[in-house]
Amino acid sequence: MLVPASFGLVGLLFAFVSLIPWSVFCVVVAVRLLRLADSRRPTSPQQQMSGSPENLGA
Repeated sequence: MLVPASFGLVGLLFAFVSLIPWSVFCVVVAVRLLRLADSRRPTSPQQQMSGSPENLGA
């Protein structure tokens, strides 16, 4: 840490700016997880009614 968060306004600014990479990382991970969850969801009613193991998540 170059500037401690307790170093007044400059420290507060650096503390918030240091959170930007984490925010971007969290958004990227969330998008990937949502795509993964959506790809495993059955799309047609016949797929939902079938009892095949791949549609049951096993």
